[in-house]
This record gives sequence, C-alpha cells and structure tokens, in this order.
Amino acid sequence: MNQSVAPAGVRLGVVRGISYGMFGAPDSFVPEMRKLGGTLVRVYVYWGQVEPEPGRYDWTVVDAILGQLDPADEVWVTVCSSSPWATRHPTGFLPSSPARDPRHYERFVGDLVTRCRGRVHYWQCNNEPSNTGLLWAGTAPEYVDQLTAFHHCVRGADPAARVVLGGCGYDVLSSPSGSPARQFFDHVVAHGRDFFDLFSVHLYGDPHHIPEQVESVREMMRRHGYERPVVAGEYNGPTLFEFPEAQAVFQQTMMAAFAGPAPATPRDAARGRDLGRNGGRDLGRDVEGDHGRNGGRGLGHGLGHGLGRAPGRGLPRAP
Repeated sequence: MNQSVAPAGVRLGVVRGISYGMFGAPDSFVPEMRKLGGTLVRVYVYWGQVEPEPGRYDWTVVDAILGQLDPADEVWVTVCSSSPWATRHPTGFLPSSPARDPRHYERFVGDLVTRCRGRVHYWQCNNEPSNTGLLWAGTAPEYVDQLTAFHHCVRGADPAARVVLGGCGYDVLSSPSGSPARQFFDHVVAHGRDFFDLFSVHLYGDPHHIPEQVESVREMMRRHGYERPVVAGEYNGPTLFEFPEAQAVFQQTMMAAFAGPAPATPRDAARGRDLGRNGGRDLGRDVEGDHGRNGGRGLGHGLGHGLGRAPGRGLPRAP
C-alpha cells in the first residue's frame, strides 16, 4: 500500500492496539505504519503505566511514542483511567473506572498532556464506555463527570488539542433503540455535549452497514440539538465472530494465553496476577456474548484498523 491508494483528502492510519508497552518493552510501530502509507496513529496509554505509584511518573511508554514521530504524523492518544491504586476498580489494565480522587486524575491528565504538548493532536477519554464491565466499570453519569474533568485538563495544558468522545462501538450500533448501551450513550451525548470535539465511531462487520451506523450516531446528537464531526476510530471486517466454526478455537487460544508462563518482570507479574485472579475476566469476559462478537476486541482489538480523513478535517471522518 502507498499514499496513492487513499482517495484524495483521506489519510489512513492504524490503531496500535490496547496493550502497547503493557506486557513487554514498547516497540517500534510508527515507522512501520508509514511504510504502509499511514499518517495517523492511535495508541492507548494507561494511568497505571505512567503513574505506577502516587506522584512517581514513568514516562517510558509515552517517550517511546513521541520518539517515533515525524512532524507530519498525527497522533491520537486514548487515555484509560486504569490504575492499581488510583481508580475505584483497582487494575493495571481493564476495565477502566472512575478515579477515587478526581484531583489526582486531573493532575495526572494535565501532566500527561503537558509532556506531549504540540505533539499529540487528539486526546480520548477512555474507550467504549458503554461496554460496561469489560471496558468501563462505572455509570454513564460517572463517565460524563470524568469526561468533563478530562476536557478541562486537556484544554488547560494544550489549547490546540481536541478531545474525542470515548468510542461508540458494536454494543451500541448492533443493539435496538432503548437498549442499555444506547441509553448509556444517549445520556453521555445529552450531558457531555460541551466536553468533546469529535464523536468516535467503531465500524465492524459488513461495510454495507456503515452509512446507516454513521447516520445513527449523527441522529443521536441531533436529538439533543447539536452535531459534532464523526470520526472513524476503528474499522475492521469481516470479524472473527462472523465464522461460528472458529469460535471454539478462538476461545481455547484466549484461555491458553491467560494460562501461559508468568511474566518476566515484577511489574508484568503484578499485571498478570491482576488478570489471572479472575480468570482473565477483566480483559476477555463474554467471549461468546455481545462483547466477544465484535471481533475479539477484549484481547487485541484495534490492530491494523484503518482510519480515514475527510477533506478539510483534522481527523478521520466517517462517510
């Protein structure tokens, strides 16, 4: 692939996945993205990665990302409020949850954005918060509260940066009107309207459904009297779970991964215990349920997804 493959005015990129630097040293991926013709990268950073203990910062992962960037690269960072000490649900990975002390969260976000000022263009407050239990251990009002603080801190540290709403995913787009997932996002859209600049949608499965899915989220905002640009934060398909015969093999592979050898470092060992203590449920529960059918994102979603940008926009826009 090269730059000429993308239509005029559209840029492509990748989502590095949910575990960059979590279970091993942060590796190189931005130069490899460029070789594929990509110019926009999305990557996850976890509170516990950056601040493993109160007031002690470890910038290894953040600096590894920044060190790979060229001036032409656009960067989107999804900040997950996951921490063994600072969040209501103690974990080094997932699910994210509300901060135990909002002041600690605000300080962390402000320090993180300050370190990346001018290098990171888009900051996202957690990922798919309506995927409760799997990706967010909290309520819709609690997410709005955290989004409000997040927006304030981002704008205070880097006024040019833009805030992205946590992704609207398969759990919302595949469910009927009035479902718990849609009610969650409807509350967020109604009460969080002043605290995000871009609405991120995650598009999986049959590409013929993309226009109606994008229209669905636009209508969600219009019902509350406004619209924001819609951006495609994730895209992939066909998904693994469109092939029922593969599900048993996939589940066996996931369970084998969770039961594998202990991590080599003390920090990784702690994370492994966090996942292993509940049989991997923090990361991969509901493998065969709605959470699992979205392409196995509980284990490694986002790898290789494409992002495109519409003319005149600073981010990938959905059609």
